[in-house]
Amino acid sequence: MGYDPGDRATWKEKRVHLPASQSVELKAFAPKVWGAICDLLGGEERIAGPCRWGDAFVANLGVGADQPWAPPSAQYVPINGRWHKDGDFFRHFLDSPEQALLTIILWSDIQTRGGGTFLACDSVAPVARLLKAHPEGLLIEELTAAVSPLVKECHDFVEVTGQIGDVLLMHP
Repeated sequence: MGYDPGDRATWKEKRVHLPASQSVELKAFAPKVWGAICDLLGGEERIAGPCRWGDAFVANLGVGADQPWAPPSAQYVPINGRWHKDGDFFRHFLDSPEQALLTIILWSDIQTRGGGTFLACDSVAPVARLLKAHPEGLLIEELTAAVSPLVKECHDFVEVTGQIGDVLLMHP
């Protein structure tokens, strides 16, 4: 990116979306993660390939750093005023294959109040009901606008924390 990690004055943007330039086969790159995925999904034969991890990143270099920290909850209002839903490149259906399993990989340690993603762990059922009510599918803008009110139905919130190398496996 051309930014000096030790000099924030060189950081021109607070959020940078880095496009993918290469990818690796998950099974070879992270065999323990691959094994956990196979266990979770009922065996390797049930997984449609290829399963690859790419080097596309969203680097947060300070978005929200000027705001007071608040714990994840139904009352929490994210920086942009809406809870986030992944998948900005496809129309979302109840059975969208693009996100049957989502991974969050920690490339650095994240302590409590350290900027980790907030998760609404019990949001799957409300979002599934929403998608079932829209068999035509929803674009990410429509889905994101509809998801924020659904957070009020949730009660199980966590802040992602962990150590470098930890991997979270979830259904988004």
